[in-house]
Formats: sequence, C-alpha cells, structure tokens
Amino acid sequence: MTRRLAAVACVALACGASGGSRTTEVFELETTALAGTPVDVIELDDVVVVLEGQVARIMRGGNVKAIARAPQPWLAGAVIPALDGEGRWLIGLDRGGTLWQIALDGELRSINDQLGLDRSAARSIGAFDRTFAAGFDRGIAASGDLVHMTMFESPVPTALAVARDRIAVLNKEGVELWDLKARTRIRFDVRAAVDVAFLEGKAPRLVVMSADHVFLEKSGGLRKLSGPSHPRSLAVSSQLWVLADDGLYTLEDDDLVHADRARLDPKTSIFRSNTGDVWVAGAGKLRRIGRRPSDALGAWRTDIEPIVKRACVPCHRPGGDADFDLMSFPRWTSHHEEIQRRVIVEHSMPPNGSALSDDDRARIGRWLEVMSVRTQRKPGGSMVHSERSHGRLP
Repeated sequence: MTRRLAAVACVALACGASGGSRTTEVFELETTALAGTPVDVIELDDVVVVLEGQVARIMRGGNVKAIARAPQPWLAGAVIPALDGEGRWLIGLDRGGTLWQIALDGELRSINDQLGLDRSAARSIGAFDRTFAAGFDRGIAASGDLVHMTMFESPVPTALAVARDRIAVLNKEGVELWDLKARTRIRFDVRAAVDVAFLEGKAPRLVVMSADHVFLEKSGGLRKLSGPSHPRSLAVSSQLWVLADDGLYTLEDDDLVHADRARLDPKTSIFRSNTGDVWVAGAGKLRRIGRRPSDALGAWRTDIEPIVKRACVPCHRPGGDADFDLMSFPRWTSHHEEIQRRVIVEHSMPPNGSALSDDDRARIGRWLEVMSVRTQRKPGGSMVHSERSHGRLP
C-alpha cells in the first residue's frame, strides 16, 4: 500500500556557538586486520560482521569464522528481530536491492518477500528493534512491528535512520522526522544536510550533520553543537562520534570534544557500534575505540550476565514484555543510565518475584561506574526557532 504523509512542521535554523578546544581520553579496545574497504560494520552480541565489497566477514574474538558472498556489492547492514521468532538476525542490503539474512555459517537467504517488500531495488535500510525502514526510488517502506509494511510516497532518500517508532529521512526537501505511532511528520530546514542519525536513550534524539556543523535535537528543535567546523561522517548509537578533518570527536556535556589519542589515517572511515563505541577503519585495520576501559566486556560476562539470566530473562529477552532487550552487553551499554536509575537509585527493578540481592546490586553498581560517561547537560549553543503545525498520517 502506498500512502502520502500529511502536513508538516517547518523549522528554521538560527546562528550559534563556535567550536571549542576541549579533549577527552579514549581507549583502543580491540583491533583486527582488514582485507578491503568496509562499507558497514554490524554486531550481534559477540559477533561482528564487516561488509567489504561483495564479502561479509563474520568474526568472533577478532578471528574470521565464516565468509558470505553477495551477488552484488554491499550497501549497508542492520540487525532485526528474527522473522521466525527465534532471536535476532544480521541482515545486509546489496546494490541489487536485495535484503539478505546473513547466517553465522556464511549462508545468505533473501528476505524481501518475508518483509513484504517487492522486487524493486531498495537503496538504503535502517532498523531498531522492531522498527524498520527501507528507502526506494519511489518512497520509503516502513513498519513499526516488522509485520505490517506501508509504502509512503516521498522523494528519494539520500539517508535515513531509525529509532523506536521514529524514522529520520534526508531527501531533496530537507530533513524530516517521522513518528510512526503518532503518525506525524516534522520538517527541519537544515542547510546542506548530508546525514541523519539517532542518539539512543530513553528518548532517542535526532542528530543531523551538515557540511559545516552537527546538530542535536533538544526541546523540540535542533541545537548546533560546538566542535569541528567541517565534519566528514557520523557514527551514532548510545554515544555520538564525529569524524572531522582534524580528527575524531565525541559528545560530552552536550558538546563535541576532541577524542585524544585517536590517531587516524587520512582515508579513515567510522561506523557505529552497539556498545556506544566507534569502529574506526583505516590503514588496513579495524579498531574499536571507546570511552571506557577494555575490561568492561569481560566484567559484564563475569559479574553481570549471570544476574541477567537469573533475574531479567522473563521480561527483557528479545520480544519480551519489557520496553527493551537487556540480554546482551551492547544493550546494557545503550541503557546504562536507565539501569542506574531504576536498579541502583530507585530499586524499582526488577519487579516483585525477581528480587536482586544486595550483592547483585553492588556488582551492577560497580560495573555501571566503569561504564559511566558524564551525562550532565549544560545550557547554551544555538537553537532552532520552531513553528509547529501538526498533521496526521492516513
């Protein structure tokens, strides 16, 4: 079914703050050799898949365990809940427009028909839990449950990003923020916008990169972040990373600060990591760089995973009754602030019947201290002037 989006709000940018010179320490957490030039990196628990040319290298512990070869070069990858109800799937989109399930043994299986997508070529994809979107020449196919797929008429998207029930679209008309649940759309007038993303959290926030600046959604508008004046690319999950001509930047106190010790090759590219870290590809290597010590994953497996399996499985498994899955290390890093508040501060989770001991909470608290990044927000910077009108999707 094809539908047209309803009336939009138009938002215009104001002038703002200049960049700063602050730095923050980062850590090189792991390194592996590259055989080619990656176009995307996707992760499922401890599995990392690197998409290079027509090859998908399936790795565990830095070692290649299997190789999958697509008939056309890869464009992008994502992770979705398994369409057969069993766990989650790694998927890839090739230049022929086919979506493939990438099995851990290297087998590829087309899933266009299962997703309700016809054979017209997809150009881009995005996914977050059960929210999914694919860009086509004639519009965007979107679903909030991976069951009911709707084709929305829209100019060809040059970039799209997905959060829970939200889709960010960049096309010739500007940047649009779609709310699938409320069935509304907001348009932001960002000059020379080149990419969009979402900063994950309890309330995901839109990120927009233009040729000159990076903007972050705040109070219903877009705030220009201080930092690099010529950003090159974004990598965003629970943490925001920006590659610029003068190096790597990350978000701290709602501003971009220079990531110290992140030595970069001129041809470097960056990719998001589910953990909040960033994958940095360049000089024949793929490195995970983050703002945490490298022992955080090992500590999670030793101290936290046994607690998760005992106390969290009933609600926080994939497809469970809770709002989000907490069965993996990346999920804990994405939701560490919410876990801190509800488990350590309020003692409101887990619910009755799945009590944690004082020792359990102490272990979780210590791990959260290792993982924590500064989250104090400071006012200032440039904001958009927002004049909103609301429409409804048919």
